[in-house]
Amino acid sequence: MSPSLAQSLMPHGYCYLWNPHLVWLHVISDGLITLSYYCIPIALIYLVRRRRDLPFN
Repeated sequence: MSPSLAQSLMPHGYCYLWNPHLVWLHVISDGLITLSYYCIPIALIYLVRRRRDLPFN
């Protein structure tokens, strides 16, 4: 990213007037989304390996 573009971007909290409740709401929701991106593939791999009637190895 170019330095001029980086300087023109606003921090996330600026739009929320740095209200701690709103900032933490977004931090927690982003964390849950990140956790689900890791858990869903692991759960699918576990399911495919445990079920013998699925045609995958």
